[in-house]
Amino acid sequence: PPQAFPPLQIGASQVGACVGVHPYADVDELWHGLIYQGAAGAALERADADALGASLETRDEAVARILRNASAETRRTVATARLAGLSGATSTRDIKRAEMLVAAAADAAVARGECSKEEAAELANHERKACYTRFGTAFERSALDAYERATGRAAVADERRLEWRFYRDGGDTVVLDAKKHAAVEKRVDAFVASDAPELCLE
Repeated sequence: PPQAFPPLQIGASQVGACVGVHPYADVDELWHGLIYQGAAGAALERADADALGASLETRDEAVARILRNASAETRRTVATARLAGLSGATSTRDIKRAEMLVAAAADAAVARGECSKEEAAELANHERKACYTRFGTAFERSALDAYERATGRAAVADERRLEWRFYRDGGDTVVLDAKKHAAVEKRVDAFVASDAPELCLE
């Protein structure tokens, strides 16, 4: 059916975050990204900021600002943790140590009056996420192998796309036809077993 705005896209990992099974997700960032998704969302965000008299700042820009205002000691500690997480990490223990190093530096920065507690939390969360993302990217194949050994199920490469579309009824209700989607599980299993690049469920 015709829609005034492009459809909202919600990824599988985002669904996991919504239901509380994605421990590394930032829920505030998740909802912000969903509310202001796409070009229409960006326009809405600018309009909201103007209405509130607020300025827009990305997470990266916020962290850069916090570090500019921090001492040389704090910047040096964060740089050391980044380097350890980027090139020296070979296990999740290494990543945890880098995470703890940044958290300690953020706490010390608060104690020295370099930033607020909220800014320290922003810094620590940003660096933690970046660390885990870089580590996960570097060791993705090993993680998939471990998953396959533990579950006996093949991991599907992320080059393929599974899309399930839901429509609104013109009001505030999402339309989900139970009969129409009764065979979804079978179709998904068949998709996983096939070489098809994409499956769209409507």
